[in-house]
Order: sequence, then C-alpha cells, then structure tokens
Amino acid sequence: APGNLSMGADVDARGVGTNGAGGEVTLDVGRGTISVANKINTSGAQGGGTVSIDGANGITLAERITATGSAATGGDVTLTARGAQDALIVVTSDGSINADGGGAEGEGGQLTIDACRMRIDSRGTAQSLT
Repeated sequence: APGNLSMGADVDARGVGTNGAGGEVTLDVGRGTISVANKINTSGAQGGGTVSIDGANGITLAERITATGSAATGGDVTLTARGAQDALIVVTSDGSINADGGGAEGEGGQLTIDACRMRIDSRGTAQSLT
C-alpha cells in the first residue's frame, strides 16, 4: 500500500550570516501523496538551497516554500507527481513557491514541476525572479 505524508511543522534549513547558503530538504513517499501545510525555508545570502518533493500520486502545497538567495542566485525547487495517471499537484490559495535571486549578480533559481496535472488556485504563486 502507498505511504502518505502530511506535514504540519515548519522546516528551517536557512543559511546563516552573510556567507551562508541554504540547505536541502527532500520529501519522498514512493507511491503515496504528500500534503505540505507548513513553511519550508532553504534561503541563504549566498544562494538558495534545494527543495525536492516527490509525492508520486499527488502533492498539495498549502503553505510557502522559500528558496531565495538574497545576494546571489535563488535555489532549486522540484515537485514531482507522476506515479499515477491522475496524479495532481495543487498549489492552494495559501501556497507559494519562491526561488528569487537577489543582489547585482543574482539570478532566479530553477522551478521544476513534473506532474500529470497541475492546478494553482487564485492566490497561489510560483516564481523565480531576479
């Protein structure tokens, strides 16, 4: 039987200080679904970190994923749900993904969304800006 994951506690893997880069957060349930109702932060001054979520049969994002680089390149965020024909990624109206870069040389990070279907509700966002 597939395993499902429901998260409710914030995850903080931020880089510390002006030389810190964000960390890495990986969530993978094999054939199940993942529901994220908490903030995940992998931001850092010298570059955003990496967030990888593989809920093969579906992902619901109801909070913020932040992987920004305040003085450098934004991080990488990957959401994957391809384990079933009807696998769906939903970013609710309270959900958002931000991989913005900053500073003079910073670039936006990479957003990769790989799913059979995807829906972003009215106030939900996914961005990677400079």
